[in-house]
Amino acid sequence: MMNFEDFCQTVERNVVHYLPPQFQEAKLRLQTNRKVNLGDMVGLTLTMPGSNIGPVIYLNDYYRAVSDGSLTMGSALERIAGQGTDALENLRRNPIGTSDFQDLGSWEAVKDKVHLSAIGHTRNEKLLGTVPHREMGDIACTYRINLAGPGGADGSILITNSMMETFGVNEQQLFDTAVENTLKTDKPTLNRMSDVFGSFTMTGRPRPEQKEKLERTNLLNDPVSPAKESSADRSEADREEVERNWWEEDSEPDLQEDYEEDRDDDYDEGYDEDYDEEYEEGRSLSDEIPLLVLTTQSMVHGAAAVFIPEVMEQIMKKMPEGFFILPSSIHEVMVLPKSLGASIEALDEMVSSINEMQVDPEDQLSDFAHVYDPDRKILLCPGAPELNKEKTPEKEQELDPNVIR
Repeated sequence: MMNFEDFCQTVERNVVHYLPPQFQEAKLRLQTNRKVNLGDMVGLTLTMPGSNIGPVIYLNDYYRAVSDGSLTMGSALERIAGQGTDALENLRRNPIGTSDFQDLGSWEAVKDKVHLSAIGHTRNEKLLGTVPHREMGDIACTYRINLAGPGGADGSILITNSMMETFGVNEQQLFDTAVENTLKTDKPTLNRMSDVFGSFTMTGRPRPEQKEKLERTNLLNDPVSPAKESSADRSEADREEVERNWWEEDSEPDLQEDYEEDRDDDYDEGYDEDYDEEYEEGRSLSDEIPLLVLTTQSMVHGAAAVFIPEVMEQIMKKMPEGFFILPSSIHEVMVLPKSLGASIEALDEMVSSINEMQVDPEDQLSDFAHVYDPDRKILLCPGAPELNKEKTPEKEQELDPNVIR
């Protein structure tokens, strides 16, 4: 059977014959990149004459498909060529200027584009040895340069240790700059699950009509208290009741009523009336508890909001009894009040199960629930206490992109 290196070299030599005539002059080059959660990935870069910008088609999954017989080599080459053709066509219709890439060596040019990005520690130990970062529990804060892509799509570049040295800054400067940019251009948001549900387009971006609603229902807009009247005018019991229930209030109940009225219309003739009873019996912990969603306005790499001290302090004011952070993906986390009495074992099981069944591998953040420590102002990982120790990962040598791994 063909090994991975032979497969990659075969693709590099032969895929050009499957490209349409307008792209047969493309320069093809193999390169190895270290990807978040996925490890070392080998990609085929396609660039047209006169350009140093082109798409990268990763080959690892194609190799697995050829190895297990689900694709022939010819079919794999056709699909790789098709993927490359679509990307090159998109690039031709929506060209990217080279200035953004040429300026990546200048701190002045990139500093307004630096943003936070959260990734898991246990999933990315090798990668973390090559990038500036800080950690809390099993979550690491890294830094990305946001760039505009073709057709209005956005991309980003992970800042490596060598890039930081080129910029002439340190990790603290990266952090301070990224926090300032996030608060200025990609504001953190905390919303009830019911407000976030249905807010995404197929590209994973917020629907335009939902942006206003998400901002209107952003619980971080009220920095002191979710209640309307002064807490000084209430008894201690009243205040505790408000703190227990404020996150459960329906901010737009009319929408919920419309949903209840219309729901029956969605059932087809084959609907099983026993489904509701079976569903109730099979409900998981995630169905039983009210959750808040912490992310940013773009809903891209929004989980890193947990590293912004002002955000966590605001949540603590609203949940003085304390709260858990459930790492649902690199784009958002769930916030759960400790007053609900959920056990850390049940929460760990829920997070791990959702990761396995619902979250793409490249988007997974951590399998462990975290708890906020208000005294130290950090997140801790009760289910894996060894992750709470200060970690100083060994410096990893940055990848040689020309070596196939």
